Amino acid sequence: LNSWVPPGRLGPHRAGPPDPHAILGVSPGASPAEIRAAFLARCKEVHPDGDPSDPSRHGRFLLLAEAYGALRLRPPTGPTHRPRP
Repeated sequence: LNSWVPPGRLGPHRAGPPDPHAILGVSPGASPAEIRAAFLARCKEVHPDGDPSDPSRHGRFLLLAEAYGALRLRPPTGPTHRPRP
């Protein structure tokens, strides 16, 4: 049984969308460079071309891309990214 749920669709066992930080394996305070490095490393692990006989790789690859997109679009926060008065 494939436990992967397509992006944007909630299964009966899920309370909400997965945490993009957990999917990429980075902390919530990770820098954009760390997020990108984690994304590229995980993509190499699950890319569908790596094992074409495994249909779940495509879904995991899309989930990674969605998580990276969500984190990439978030505005930077923290003490070094304060808006000017």
